[in-house]
Amino acid sequence: MPSIDELPEGPVRLFVEELFFHYREAGRLPLRKIAEDILAEDLPGTASRETLRKMLRGLALPEWDAVQSVLIVLCRKSGIEPGSRRYSVGAVTHSYGEVTYESALRQLWDEGREGVSDPNLRLGQPYTESAWRRLPE
Repeated sequence: MPSIDELPEGPVRLFVEELFFHYREAGRLPLRKIAEDILAEDLPGTASRETLRKMLRGLALPEWDAVQSVLIVLCRKSGIEPGSRRYSVGAVTHSYGEVTYESALRQLWDEGREGVSDPNLRLGQPYTESAWRRLPE
């Protein structure tokens, strides 16, 4: 994850933080392996090792098809279903309904591309067993 000096607060940093969550949950796979897995499957987009590096550093926000393909591969490796609820309680919703891992990343991607954050979408800690195990009691 880039330092705050490398990637200041703002919509792009929020997108990178969300993507980094999935990257960590997938075991920090080598970028080459992620790119190979994307190419090996029939996914909506592609992402090279260099595109992945730029995404994780906040230097590029490629088309949604590429981002979605990265999310699908990372979720498969971590056992997270992209369409599953992102929170342990249903309290967090958005105008389009319950927030899922995919819809949260899509919202942050949109905001990163537009340079504006939605103050009503506060993502916070994702809901996965391993994420909750890391939280202090």
